Amino acid sequence: MIKSCFSSFKIKFFPLLIGTILAIMFCASPGYALIATSSDGVDTLPDKIFDDLIIRDNQAEDLELNEIAGDLIISAEKINVTVNQVGGNVNAVGADIFIGGRIRQSARMLGHTIKIDANIGRNLTVAALPRRIVFGFGSNVIVQRDCSVARDVDIDAAAVHMRGTIGGDLRINAETVILGGVIEGDARIVANKQLRLEPSCRIEGILTYSSPNEAEIEEGAQVLSGVIDYEEISYRGLFDIPLSWRIVFGFAALLVGIIFVLLFRRQIRELIKILNTRFGQSLGIGLAGAAAMMIYTAVFLLTFMFALFYKPVFSLVPLLAVVFIIFFLMFYLANILVAVFLGRFIIVRITGNKECSPGRSLILGLIILTPLYGIPTVGIYLYAISAMLGFGAFMIGIYRQMKISAQ
Repeated sequence: MIKSCFSSFKIKFFPLLIGTILAIMFCASPGYALIATSSDGVDTLPDKIFDDLIIRDNQAEDLELNEIAGDLIISAEKINVTVNQVGGNVNAVGADIFIGGRIRQSARMLGHTIKIDANIGRNLTVAALPRRIVFGFGSNVIVQRDCSVARDVDIDAAAVHMRGTIGGDLRINAETVILGGVIEGDARIVANKQLRLEPSCRIEGILTYSSPNEAEIEEGAQVLSGVIDYEEISYRGLFDIPLSWRIVFGFAALLVGIIFVLLFRRQIRELIKILNTRFGQSLGIGLAGAAAMMIYTAVFLLTFMFALFYKPVFSLVPLLAVVFIIFFLMFYLANILVAVFLGRFIIVRITGNKECSPGRSLILGLIILTPLYGIPTVGIYLYAISAMLGFGAFMIGIYRQMKISAQ
């Protein structure tokens, strides 16, 4: 049971783990002895590099490198690199990535479309993110038939096609998974849509998978241990959270809301008045605030990525992070404010008591809104509208307070 929970945790939080690994890799290693170059300068490099090699460029296509004693670190929009031998690790960040050759240590890759055709001496860790995260354009990982990994493989993507040979365990979190290679250890798969085993697939250990549908096992595919553990799940999108976690988040919102009401009772009453009198304006300002939040998030991520390669910029990251956290907290508290507004609106309509307690209003509002947020698809839009509505009221309230202070 504990092992199963740990494996599930590792798969679900894999994008965060690989992001942390890459951040530490670039930011916490100022002592590197590095050779830094663009792809244009690769032709001038010696046949054997006794150090690490960093390639930073817009394009790193059709590069053929001989021997690197240390690590190979590449950052480019398009990466197509073949290396005869890398003595250390390969770390690649880009949109479209292809890595071939021989890697004596581990390979870590973060991108959109990733293809691997390499002989890897240790582990392979891959996270393929959607090109446009908001609209969910898919991401793909293809492990070619000639690729071999001596130890474990961890992959997070929308679609995964694994044809290579893996000496250890395979862990995949994706929507669609196609297995056509050899896994000498166990395979633990989360396939939110479908898992298919091709005739060339051979799993020597245990196959454990979670999916809405049973795996499509084609004739010739083998699970040599004879153990297949299947857990049926419903498809879970980004906001499709299990009921148990919704209850936890509901109690957390109640606790935060009570503290919010106790500390800012007078301000909350003013914000409720704003929602009563300027409902449409609050929603419009909240919509503009949500757009600004998305733009700011993009700027923050780009600044962070740039800071990985140009350390002086890194001093801006803490300030930008603080502003981002403030934005996030305001949107979170905005939903609590709307819960108070909705609860009060209902109580006033039923009892006629306009001086109802904000605490009671909060509890009633959360009891109504929490299940509504759990409705598939519709709940996402309700949550977003609620956040924008409350955020708009916050902005109007802050503007009024600043205007009063200025006078």
